Amino acid sequence: MIVVNFKNYLKGKSVKVFAEKLKHKNLVLALPAINLLQVKGNVIAQHVDYCENEKSTGYVTAESLSAAGVKGTLINHAEHKLDPKMLGKTIKQCKMFKLKTFVCADSISEARKLLKHKPEYIAYEVPELISTGKSITNYPESVKKFIKLFKGVNTKPLIGAGITKLDDVLEAKRLGAKGVLVASAIVNSKNGLTLAKKMAGVKW
Repeated sequence: MIVVNFKNYLKGKSVKVFAEKLKHKNLVLALPAINLLQVKGNVIAQHVDYCENEKSTGYVTAESLSAAGVKGTLINHAEHKLDPKMLGKTIKQCKMFKLKTFVCADSISEARKLLKHKPEYIAYEVPELISTGKSITNYPESVKKFIKLFKGVNTKPLIGAGITKLDDVLEAKRLGAKGVLVASAIVNSKNGLTLAKKMAGVKW
């Protein structure tokens, strides 16, 4: 599985145009909230807000995403961290509305704590490596420690940060990950579409 985080690299109609070109069963597209209804298929939100009250303004709720046909959401990305208590509540609320949760962890200790909430996926991303082109797969011992956490559990491990080429994906698979998160190398690159197709061809 390749999760492509669009962040806010693209604007307006260009989001839909590029997303349509990227469509593939092995690609999950994390789109800005405003574009979620424009693209069908393996689409998830970049964030969701925990909300207890319908009398609220400006929240992107799990219930609304589910009703709109969105498949899941990223949560706790390094660029949008949540308080640990709020994170647990958010995962629980997503489960209520059958949204798959792709929860980011910036350390192995955080990933260990997240496992108790039983999200569908936990993605290990070292913040210092994000958008640097220096892949997390260059630190195999750290990745292996992360992967060991998932023995005997249903939550699947993903890794991200600095994933920029096919070899990074192949190494992630070799180390035991079930997928990767990638952003700028695909969405903010002239060769992004070609790279995405190569990555999508990896059999997990």
